[in-house]
Amino acid sequence: MKRATPWMIVAAMVGALLCAAAPEAQAIGLLIPTETSVTPLAVKSHRVTVNVTDQTAVTRVEQVFTNHTNRQLEATFYFPVPKGATVSDFSLWINGKKTKGAVLEREKARAIYEGIVRRTEDPGLIEYMDGTLFQARIFPVPARGDQKVEIAFASVMDQTEGMRRLVYPLKTGRSAAHLLQDMTVVVNISSRAPLKAIYSPTHRVQVKRRSDFEATVSAEEIGADLERDFLLYMDTGDEDIGLSVLTYDPDGKGGEDGYYLMVLSPKLEVDEEDVPSKTVTFVVDTSGSMAGEKMEQARAALTYCLNRLREKDRFNVVRFSTDVEALFRSPQPATKDRIKQGLEFARVLEAAGGTAIDDALQEALQQPVGRDAPHFVLFMTDGLPTVGTTNIQTIINNTSGSNRQGARLFTFGVGYNVNTVLLDQIAGDHGGTSDYVREGEDIEIKVTGLYNRIAFPMMTDLAVDYGSTRTYDVYPKRLPDLFRGGQVVAVGRTRNAFGSTLRVSGRVGDEAITLAFEDEVEEEEGDDAPTVAHDFIPKIWATRKVGYLLQEIRASGEQPELKKEVIRLARRYGLVTPYTSYLAVDDSEFDRRPTPPPVTRRPPMGPMGGGAPVLEEAAEDDGDGWGGGGRRTASAPSRPQRDALRKQAEERKKREEVLAKPTARSAAAGKDGVDASMATKALKQANSAQDAASRGSRYVDGQLFVLKSGVWRQDGLEVSGGVVKIKYLSKAWFNLLEARPELRKKLSLGGAVVLRVGGRVVEVGPAGREDVAPSEFRSW
Repeated sequence: MKRATPWMIVAAMVGALLCAAAPEAQAIGLLIPTETSVTPLAVKSHRVTVNVTDQTAVTRVEQVFTNHTNRQLEATFYFPVPKGATVSDFSLWINGKKTKGAVLEREKARAIYEGIVRRTEDPGLIEYMDGTLFQARIFPVPARGDQKVEIAFASVMDQTEGMRRLVYPLKTGRSAAHLLQDMTVVVNISSRAPLKAIYSPTHRVQVKRRSDFEATVSAEEIGADLERDFLLYMDTGDEDIGLSVLTYDPDGKGGEDGYYLMVLSPKLEVDEEDVPSKTVTFVVDTSGSMAGEKMEQARAALTYCLNRLREKDRFNVVRFSTDVEALFRSPQPATKDRIKQGLEFARVLEAAGGTAIDDALQEALQQPVGRDAPHFVLFMTDGLPTVGTTNIQTIINNTSGSNRQGARLFTFGVGYNVNTVLLDQIAGDHGGTSDYVREGEDIEIKVTGLYNRIAFPMMTDLAVDYGSTRTYDVYPKRLPDLFRGGQVVAVGRTRNAFGSTLRVSGRVGDEAITLAFEDEVEEEEGDDAPTVAHDFIPKIWATRKVGYLLQEIRASGEQPELKKEVIRLARRYGLVTPYTSYLAVDDSEFDRRPTPPPVTRRPPMGPMGGGAPVLEEAAEDDGDGWGGGGRRTASAPSRPQRDALRKQAEERKKREEVLAKPTARSAAAGKDGVDASMATKALKQANSAQDAASRGSRYVDGQLFVLKSGVWRQDGLEVSGGVVKIKYLSKAWFNLLEARPELRKKLSLGGAVVLRVGGRVVEVGPAGREDVAPSEFRSW
């Protein structure tokens, strides 16, 4: 079966800003002391700024290294040169002075890099051995001080049918990866063509759009685990709505069903008169348990939303406790007088009585609402149903029966005394989302944040006609609506190659429209096609599917076929679930770090010997712009930024811990229920490999590797005919890399790896054959 290229356009895409063809040719810089007894210096921080202007990218890299010794050192800075970079524009600045360097071509660079890998015993560096290398001598590197190095280079970006892809290498090997104080990548984009989708499949990014032509993308982590290079895709085009598709062929030959990832995105700059109107019904719980701060926050959130309605919008407010009261009999135009009535209604809301959830939903869904505008119901409650119908399944059935006008239902659970199965299901069944306000969180922030996202609907009732392409297992199962400044990401499987025409249908206001995207599919040709460029897609797809399966288990109970499928997917793609928590607990690879001799007030040591203060307050920068040698550190993120980054890391760890609990498949209420609901939602909405990460497993080039007792083993490997043992860092090991370059990512996992090579099973470890010719490896 012939399959489309792993990155294809269905509307113009932007991205590959540095090296579209070979991310393996790059790495972040290394600072290697001349004294062989001193290990390479640890990376304390790594910050990258890429300024993109149309087809030109200027990249500035700042790294701070720490000298852990008592003496000043002489060292050599090595930086693998990205393919396509303008070498004459390279500049290295030390102590405010431009320092000359040399560019080494491929063969000499490879020999140096092999020496570095042997010296560091760090296989994480082997992915970057096949390019040119920039080197410069640095002296002195101050004793017990930090050395800041900054390097800049320019590149002309490749373009294929409007597509660009930014690939910036962050993979540093195990040592530096676990010692970073902070990592920052900032991409400033300026484009003459309107920007559409901006999407990273590898990292959570913040996108700040200043206009249709300018945007800033940032990714920040503290204590980062740099196991993935940074990828960023961008889409440009003059259309009001753009469509972009990436595909992945697991075996590169079409012998296995493929995967795809689709991004739909609208223009940012649209005349408000051209944005369709909307109808919003705000449903607020005023039961007794909402008394005090909760009620004050709910009033503030409602006031905020009412003040931001447009005159062409319509609205209503429903409050409920033991009884139900609506402001109007049906949604009314958002005139100044009507808004004033709504604000007064919000001002006098008081908390008393029980919780009539079913009656409130019926009131909101059965009111007469025209089909000329989408209807959004924002439903807020802090309790379980206690008045009227209280059976959860009956409420779910009643909600479906009453919603004949296609309202989108967004639910907010306040506190832990809510039924998450109820709120999750009625939101998911009716085109909305569920969210929860934990104790100590602000209701106003959650509600207003959602309202800001849905304030300007661009296209609703979305559906995709894939033409001749046979798709299945698509997530989300129902495409959400498309709003200004937002985008829709869907992933799925394909049984054949993508056709040349795709059509997207939906409604803009009361008008049904269909958009056609055709003749923009780039076909993959030959054995050298980049089939692994998008190997992140399968894990994102599997993560979303597991999220949907776990939600079904939470709603309907544990069924054998659902449990079996969750376990199968988790094992194949390396996901943490309530049934496969073992994937998260084996940290032996990261605990086997050499402990150096103690030194007074010395920071902890890493495997490369370089220690770096972790999360300490940085000294002020020298203020000389490019300078920054000496004992002072580079400017670091502010304390609030570091606190936010630390919180992100803690949330990821907490989500993994929640998913590993049995309660993640059973709890409906209480803290466990809320935590499980939010963790499951994160799986269902996974957009990046970072969302799908687990420490005890790696999904590499379509294969799962599981860490057990310090050894990375290819999952499901059947050993027959014996095992070939290869000694780590021996001549045979490097010859294996030369003969089988496609194994580079797998062998970079560590010094103990068991994997299939051709028809053989190879065990890399401390003992084994030391001299095997490349030709023998090729014959396998």
